[in-house]
Amino acid sequence: MNSELEDVKREVAAANRVLANLGLATGVTAALGHASMRVPSEPNHFFVKGREYEFDALEIMEPDDMVMCDTEGYLIAGRPGLTQCSEVKIHACIYKIRPDIHAIVHIHPRYTILMSVITGSLKPMRQEGAQLVRDALPIYPHVKTIQTDAEGMEVANLLGNSPAMLLRGHGAVTTGKNLSDAVMGMAQLEEQAQLNYLAYC
Repeated sequence: MNSELEDVKREVAAANRVLANLGLATGVTAALGHASMRVPSEPNHFFVKGREYEFDALEIMEPDDMVMCDTEGYLIAGRPGLTQCSEVKIHACIYKIRPDIHAIVHIHPRYTILMSVITGSLKPMRQEGAQLVRDALPIYPHVKTIQTDAEGMEVANLLGNSPAMLLRGHGAVTTGKNLSDAVMGMAQLEEQAQLNYLAYC
């Protein structure tokens, strides 16, 4: 595999571990969620966390645990025994209609999920991440796993030009020009959601 692909795999694996280290994938959610990154020289391909591991947790993901998919969600490359994640359509469909996006995070942060159900919206509560929630975030109104083309396109179209969106009772999606933007966007979104929840209480 060429050096660019190896670099992308390393970045995506590290992003998954950072999400766990930030407390966004722990306990019963340790295996839930995934980061992805578009391959710069092959914009119709991206790397994302695979599945079918003997032990699945974001905190232990390594480069060889990543798989390459295309913008239809099909598996292109990966080590034997791995397949694409069950919600690959979130990534594939967003990449398909948003060429400006180069990295995506989908994960199940607890306070974000709480607020997606309680109020369906977030208000800016502190400086960090205020730009994410200054305007109302789009919200996917169904509590379900996104697995079909139709569901993936509904999520992508709802996202529109927003950098982030809520999935009711399910989690959130953040995007960016790089993985740092997408990962830190998710961390800041969860911080905003926690403060919103405390204020709501």
